Amino acid sequence: MLGKVISSIKGGVLTAAMITETEAYPSWDAGSHLFGRENPTPRTAIQLEQGGLLYMYFDYGIICNTSVVTGEHGNADVVIYLERFSHYLA
Repeated sequence: MLGKVISSIKGGVLTAAMITETEAYPSWDAGSHLFGRENPTPRTAIQLEQGGLLYMYFDYGIICNTSVVTGEHGNADVVIYLERFSHYLA
């Protein structure tokens, strides 16, 4: 996946991002956002859904992360794609 570009057009704006780094976090990994937590936050609750969902969030207010839920419902298994983010007018 490294070096691949993800893109979409919405409202006449082309948005594209190049994947520059990937990380995988199974639910038992101490680096997981839900590790050791009984209750997820609104931002992390999606990680407990059925695998196949993609979601985006800003980390530290400056980094755009795209994550894919990979586990079964109830397990917080995710793969995170870190990318360089660009906007283009279509």
